[in-house]
Amino acid sequence: MRKDTSVDALLNQLNSLAERDDWTQSEMAERLGISQGQLSKVLRGRHRPGRRLTAAIGKLILSDEQPFDAWLSSVSTAARTSADFRAAIDAMLRVMRSHALNAAEGDRRD
Repeated sequence: MRKDTSVDALLNQLNSLAERDDWTQSEMAERLGISQGQLSKVLRGRHRPGRRLTAAIGKLILSDEQPFDAWLSSVSTAARTSADFRAAIDAMLRVMRSHALNAAEGDRRD
């Protein structure tokens, strides 16, 4: 199975959220609309989450607005005060757009 670092990052955020809020795997699975067994396989890397589960994980993470707001405020402040930070973000966005365009072209070929 190919390693997908974006999925790994999403799962790390989910684990951090679960640890912070003291959720069991069963509670986390219920919030995601899947079984505890399926979640366990995903967290152990034995099963790659599909699009629906990935979207559900993202939605659960984004619904936790307080840390997101704090993060966004920090990023906004750094962007306003640091030319190097703005340059790094611009470079990252160019790479992300390029990957998105490549993925869209790949989907059209399928």
